[in-house]
Amino acid sequence: MNRMGKFPPTMVRLGLGLVLALGFLFMASVFAPMGSHAQVTPTPQSMFEHSTDPHAGLESLGMLEDDVYLVLIYTTPQGPRYTIIERQTGQVLHQLLTASQVATWYPQLPIPQMDARSGLQLMIAPDPDPRLR
Repeated sequence: MNRMGKFPPTMVRLGLGLVLALGFLFMASVFAPMGSHAQVTPTPQSMFEHSTDPHAGLESLGMLEDDVYLVLIYTTPQGPRYTIIERQTGQVLHQLLTASQVATWYPQLPIPQMDARSGLQLMIAPDPDPRLR
C-alpha cells in the first residue's frame, strides 16, 4: 500500500501536478515581469540639456578595436557616428565623426566598408598569428 492511503499512484501524481500548476500560476500572477525594476526606460533628453559630454543621450551601438584605436559607435538622428580613441593613452582623438570623415582621417579603419549599402563585404576577425603565414 502506498503512503497516500487508498488513492492510486496515478491519482496522486495528477493531484501533485495540479497543485504545482496552480502554485506556478499563482506565483506568476504575483511576480509579473511588468512590475520588475530591471526594465529599460528611455531617458528624457531634458536630463542631458546641460551636459558637456557630446555623447550624452546617444545610444551606443558598440565598439571596434584594433592595435592602435578604439572606435566607439553611437546612433544619432543623422546616422551612426564614430568616436576615435587612442588605445595606448586613452586620449580621445575625434568625437562623433561621420563614416566619410573616418575614411578621410583614418583610412586604415574599415568603417565605410561596414555600411551594408557600400556593397563591400567585410569580415571582422582577429589578425592572424604571424607565425602561421
